[in-house]
Amino acid sequence: MNKSWRRWIGLSLHLSVDFITALFIGTLIGRGLDFYMGTHPLGLVIFIIIGIIAGGFNVYRSALNLVQSKIPPNAHEN
Repeated sequence: MNKSWRRWIGLSLHLSVDFITALFIGTLIGRGLDFYMGTHPLGLVIFIIIGIIAGGFNVYRSALNLVQSKIPPNAHEN
């Protein structure tokens, strides 16, 4: 396997772990809230939605950092 494929696989795993971790934490918080407060589906649904939003934001931020690191510092200067 050449170097570029390894890099793309590593990047894909990093972005997917960023998204799945936020979703998993949101699910755990929602389940815990439902268990302690007795609001069975409501907390889970709300915190899954919050987890999806947070995961999307994490992926966006990681991708933005990657793109900005590829641009040389003086690329826009003439």
